[in-house]
Amino acid sequence: MTTTHPPHDDLQVTLPTWIALLLRQRAKDRKQPVSTVLEAILLDHVMLDEVGAMARRSPAFAPAFTEWFSLARGKARRRNPGNVSP
Repeated sequence: MTTTHPPHDDLQVTLPTWIALLLRQRAKDRKQPVSTVLEAILLDHVMLDEVGAMARRSPAFAPAFTEWFSLARGKARRRNPGNVSP
């Protein structure tokens, strides 16, 4: 039996008020949810070696990353047809 991992998970974080305000403003300016803005910021700071290390360390990581990556590629293809590698 194969299990699928949801591409997103809920995570409660406590942030300084000024950061929360800044994220909400960016989200409003970009017409995106705050979670999308925060995801983009975090992705800018994730390194490939870190992804590889987590995949080796955590049995749940690789399937979860694969599910998310598949969803992200699909979104990118819909936004920019012809500009996304297979």
